[in-house]
Amino acid sequence: MSSILKPASESERPPVVESRTVRVARLADLEWRAPDGTGDGAYTFIGHAAVFGQTTTLYQGRSFAMTESVAPGAFDAVLASMPDVHLNLNHDMSRVIARTGVRGVGALELSVDQVGLRVFARLDSADPDVAALAVKMSRGLVDQMSFAFTIGGYELVTTAVDEFETDHRTITAVSNLYDVCACAQGAYPQTDASLRSLFAAYGRAGIDPAGYEPNRSPRGEGAEGRRSPEGGHVRAAHDAERARALKARHTDHTKDER
Repeated sequence: MSSILKPASESERPPVVESRTVRVARLADLEWRAPDGTGDGAYTFIGHAAVFGQTTTLYQGRSFAMTESVAPGAFDAVLASMPDVHLNLNHDMSRVIARTGVRGVGALELSVDQVGLRVFARLDSADPDVAALAVKMSRGLVDQMSFAFTIGGYELVTTAVDEFETDHRTITAVSNLYDVCACAQGAYPQTDASLRSLFAAYGRAGIDPAGYEPNRSPRGEGAEGRRSPEGGHVRAAHDAERARALKARHTDHTKDER
């Protein structure tokens, strides 16, 4: 049986946490033009660092999952502020290959189209990082883009199928845009600390390790199916210590299977 729990109102929603976040988009529409056809010896790099409406699974556990997507219009305000944004490799600021505000070779232009956040850059063919990227992209070793940002606004909806719930967060506003990058694999929350931060952003407490049944509290919801601040689907006491214990059990179990 499936149901959609009523989205939390603005006052009931977990507060927006201004922390740097990274998301990834596969470069399905990438254009990479060789320098011999550009007139100034520069490579041309075109792609999308974010795709509107593309669902990303941030966490998949035993009892719930967390997914996210970016809404059209989410970048409008931040791009209007003319942010200083770098194009680099793997979010490494020591490997910058283009930047907004630069003219000619080394220029980075960011805009929004019907697909998402569009990236256009002129890259210096004499730059060792650009040369390395050209080889890796031509061989299919690097085929994704990622962007680092802070969330300025979002909408959160929870759907339930039997006893499994999915929290879906739609990002409606990006408040800061730090960099965009070409990468082989995007960064997603994996450590206990990053998962706790993610759970807090979604209004959940504790850890729900994949493969283990969590300690669940009463649903803690009002008559209309909304999460109450003092309730929650996982008791707050199921904290980092519990997570470490379960992680150790999982490690021992894996060793036994080997």
